[in-house]
Amino acid sequence: MRRLLVIVLVMLLIAVAWYFFVVGPINERKDIAQTDLETAQSEEFTLRTTLSRLQKIEENQLEYATAIGQLETAIPPTPRLAELIDDLSFLADENGIVLESVSFSPPALAQETDIFGIGVAMTINGQFFEILGFLYGSAELERVMTIESLAMTPTSDDAGFHTMTATIAGSVYTTSDIAATIDLSDLLPPAEEEPPAEDPPAEGEAEDGDETTTTTTAGA
Repeated sequence: MRRLLVIVLVMLLIAVAWYFFVVGPINERKDIAQTDLETAQSEEFTLRTTLSRLQKIEENQLEYATAIGQLETAIPPTPRLAELIDDLSFLADENGIVLESVSFSPPALAQETDIFGIGVAMTINGQFFEILGFLYGSAELERVMTIESLAMTPTSDDAGFHTMTATIAGSVYTTSDIAATIDLSDLLPPAEEEPPAEDPPAEGEAEDGDETTTTTTAGA
């Protein structure tokens, strides 16, 4: 009986030792491997998602570049006032009106944005529907420009031809904070200098010239 108990006890000790020294480490390594597998699967899913996004970005690269270019044209990183004046002048000529003057105010940061607004004041002259065409055209410019006020006054020329003079106030925008520290006049195209007027010839010089011409003709 004692011998049987000893055998049973030995077998129990062997089973416990087997569990702690063999089965336990195997289960522990199995749990670690399962955790590593789940981590690798999660990382694989993340990488596949990132790869899919990058592939979509690559496929739409041209569209993104076009959209960025359109945004920089609408709200450029620099004021580009000379280009704006060219666009407004072209728009005025296209609608048959006269762009009499354009002036700008210093840039100011718009509230709760990173965009600087530059005030624009214009005076134009033309027929009512021509001025209306100019206003509609300004809304279609690639450069974003808001019209904030408009005042129109009827006028007439010396021949009695009736036109309208419109005073327009609005804003254009830029994303660069350097605009707040520059002189706007430096960004405008230089004014064309008129050629100096020639002095009329003196009375004596004109007579001498006439005499010379008459003499040449007579000789001929």
